[in-house]
Amino acid sequence: MPSRKAPYERYIVSLNMNKLEGRMLNYPAKNRTNNILLIGDLGTDIGFWWGLAKSLHDLGNVTMPDLPGIGGMDSFYKIKKVPDIDAYADYMASFIKMRFRKRKFITVGVGFGFIVLTRTFQRYPELQKNVKFMVSLGGFADHEDYILPKTRYLIYSYLSSVFSRKLFSVLFRRVSLNSMALSLFYRWQMSGVVSESDLSALAYRNTRRFIKGDARTLMAVISELTRFSNCDKQLELPLEHVDVPTRYLDWSHNEQHLRVIFPEINYLPPGSKINRYPIKRDKRSAAVYLPNDLKSKIRKA
Repeated sequence: MPSRKAPYERYIVSLNMNKLEGRMLNYPAKNRTNNILLIGDLGTDIGFWWGLAKSLHDLGNVTMPDLPGIGGMDSFYKIKKVPDIDAYADYMASFIKMRFRKRKFITVGVGFGFIVLTRTFQRYPELQKNVKFMVSLGGFADHEDYILPKTRYLIYSYLSSVFSRKLFSVLFRRVSLNSMALSLFYRWQMSGVVSESDLSALAYRNTRRFIKGDARTLMAVISELTRFSNCDKQLELPLEHVDVPTRYLDWSHNEQHLRVIFPEINYLPPGSKINRYPIKRDKRSAAVYLPNDLKSKIRKA
């Protein structure tokens, strides 16, 4: 019996760019002129953010590409490039030029996706003229925003650097990126954060999304995120920042760093129902990422 396709797959098209093959969500909205570019967080794929894409679809045409080495797309290593933030910014600039040309659009970046978009417009300031405004969903600007204990931070930094090497990345995938190991990790990480009834579903979802990505890319990006900063260049773009709670970031420090980059910020405090790790992919669950004031602004843009 053939497997049942996920609802979003009818809107998936092939994406072949810069000698890399992947996918893109092309989700056109009837009677909407807004164009929305959605970029998800590290280790996620298009299906993970389907609920959010459906919520944004009420406000405009949604485009969401895979990123190299993330979500099942070919990695930068295939074309002998290191997957650093600059490489992702260059890739995103090429995608924007190809997809939007001279059309105006709004960007919505989740976590790492926001970091990539920020660096893109810093490296390619000429693209800013076509951006109405940027939306950050739990995005941040500097490695100093982390509030991990120093020892744990150093361990993450060192191990991710080691496992970003080719030989060690193979070992890491076989030992750590398997269903049993990842399920145990997420149960440990999220214990007390979500209910027991949701824990199994969350562990399964996150297990599948990491297995789908490229392990070496994942480790290389995590390694760079332990030392990166986007605070060396200002952007002339307004920012709508939704504060998505997490145990790993100090949001007061993050706000200060964001204000170094963006001259105009509408800082939206966290909603009580927002969780950085949404359990369900449905539209209703994802809608909490988009406060009413933000939806109204996107609708009127």
